[in-house]
Amino acid sequence: MEVWLPRGGVSIIAKPGQVFEDADADMVLAETVTKGLEGSDIRVVEDIRDINDGGFAVGIAESLMNIVRKK
Repeated sequence: MEVWLPRGGVSIIAKPGQVFEDADADMVLAETVTKGLEGSDIRVVEDIRDINDGGFAVGIAESLMNIVRKK
């Protein structure tokens, strides 16, 4: 299992330069998720793209297919 964190922004209006950009809140989110999952079998993947980047979605889909193939 995996959790993907879009470090480039969690929404279209939270990307760098947008009205809800908040680097501090993004850092707290990433740290909270990472610490909360420590010791679990869930891998945290930090991706530099924003959540609406097509490549972000493709990366998740490819990762999912790799997990399915292993099962």
